[in-house]
Amino acid sequence: MGRLDGKVVVVTGGGSGIGRGACLQIAQEGGTVVVADIREPLAAKVAAEVVDAGGAAASYTASKHVVIGLARHIAVDYGAQGIRANAIQPAAVDESNLGAHVREDRQGAQTPTASLPRPKAWLPIRRAGKIKDEYGATIAFLLSDDAGYITGASLPVDGGYLAT
Repeated sequence: MGRLDGKVVVVTGGGSGIGRGACLQIAQEGGTVVVADIREPLAAKVAAEVVDAGGAAASYTASKHVVIGLARHIAVDYGAQGIRANAIQPAAVDESNLGAHVREDRQGAQTPTASLPRPKAWLPIRRAGKIKDEYGATIAFLLSDDAGYITGASLPVDGGYLAT
C-alpha cells in the first residue's frame, strides 16, 4: 500500500522533466496520475510510461495554468472539502528537454524574441535536480498525508537558486 493510494493527481507540465519525474513517482506510490502538458505527444508518452510501469487510469490533457495562482485558488476555495493544492518552483533539471522545447516554441512564435541577461551560471548546489528522486519525491511528499497541513504553498526546489 503506497502513501498516495486513492489520490488522483493532475501534474501540469507532466510530459517531460520535473513533471515526468513527478508522474512516475506518484504512480509508484499508488496515486492515479493525470498527465497535463501543452505538448500532447509528450504527455501521451509519459502516460504510457506510467501504465507500462503498472501505475493507475493515467491520462493526459493539453492544458497549462499559472501553477502558483491555481494552487492558491484551489487551496482557498476547496480546502474546507479536504482538497489541498501546492506548487513547486524548480530550477535546473537533469534529463531536461528544455533546449528542444524552446526551439520548438520559437518556431511557432509570432512575436520577436527578447534579449534578456543570462541568469547566474551556478547554483549553490552545483548540479541539476534529479527528476524522480528529488523533484518527484518532493511532490509525492506534498501530496501525502505527511504534508496534510500544507496547502496553497509554493515550495522552491531549486538547488538554492532563489537564495542567490
